[in-house]
Amino acid sequence: MPHDEASMHAVQDVSAARKRVATAAGIQYACGALVVAAGALGMAAGLYGWVAVTRILSISVPMALSTALCFCISGIALCLPARPRARSVTSACALLSLLVAAYGVTEVSEWALDLEPTWDFLDQIAHGIQTALSLPNISMSPLTGLFFFVSGTGMALSFASQGPSRIAGRLKDAGGCLGGALAIGSLIVMMAYGYGTPLLAGTDAIPMSLSTAILFLVLAAGMLAAAGSGSLPLRPFTGEGATARLLRVFPVMMFVLSLAFPLCDKLMRSLPLFTFPLMVGVWAVLLALLTTVLVMMTGRVIGREMDKANRMRDEAVQALHKSHELLRGILDAVPQSIFWKDREGVYLG
Repeated sequence: MPHDEASMHAVQDVSAARKRVATAAGIQYACGALVVAAGALGMAAGLYGWVAVTRILSISVPMALSTALCFCISGIALCLPARPRARSVTSACALLSLLVAAYGVTEVSEWALDLEPTWDFLDQIAHGIQTALSLPNISMSPLTGLFFFVSGTGMALSFASQGPSRIAGRLKDAGGCLGGALAIGSLIVMMAYGYGTPLLAGTDAIPMSLSTAILFLVLAAGMLAAAGSGSLPLRPFTGEGATARLLRVFPVMMFVLSLAFPLCDKLMRSLPLFTFPLMVGVWAVLLALLTTVLVMMTGRVIGREMDKANRMRDEAVQALHKSHELLRGILDAVPQSIFWKDREGVYLG
């Protein structure tokens, strides 16, 4: 019976692991397909002058045509390895990711070193097409180029991590960490738009559009899925332990609160009875409620883990008592005298 139970648990663990891999592959494929579709829509918007399609907000700049093309390439490179394919396909996707990363470096270098844009072939082609169609010329933001460098490098590292070796695991960890950095950067850009000030606004650099930040967030989700839940940075967030559960709750609630603050501020300022003391009072009540909810959730998670640990300890103590009673019953039932001694021949009982 114990052997059968262990085998059953092993089969369940393998089934759960396969299900997690299939779910991650589905998320990776869906994110890649969504990025490709959005990039194609951005290219169509750039070619036909549909500026409002990629602007989303009035304070946002539209998406550049070169940015949309890089998103299409990145989405293709992301979604193809999500299905079982030949190693050559994975290598080709890694090469596409490196090309996107290299182009991102050219955009950042052009802005940082104040170089002439004549060597930026992709933007030159895009500007030529838009000029021929009498459309406004929109260039890629240097921040967008930096994000493409991070995403391309991260995807190339994840695709290069083939096999169960330690080096492959380190490469996958590095790719996942770059995906996490891309997600954090995208959220920062989105929060800046939420506060009404696009990131890099007021400088000589072109701000990143809001639609671009949203697509980078989707791309980062696909990169994290490609790295897997067993790699960094998702490894501490997975599992049923108290630490993992708290980590899955606190960052999400803090991000929601950060986004809700500017939205609620604008909403309260639009009310006819708005006063500054009223806003302070409302936010004090909301923060008190949020703190109460977080404390209750923390206590619930920790209490559940403590109850589980106490239950497991009680079960172990009961099993130990049963084994002692069984051994005592066997010793009492045997008609011969039973004794035991140590290695030196000293009788112990």
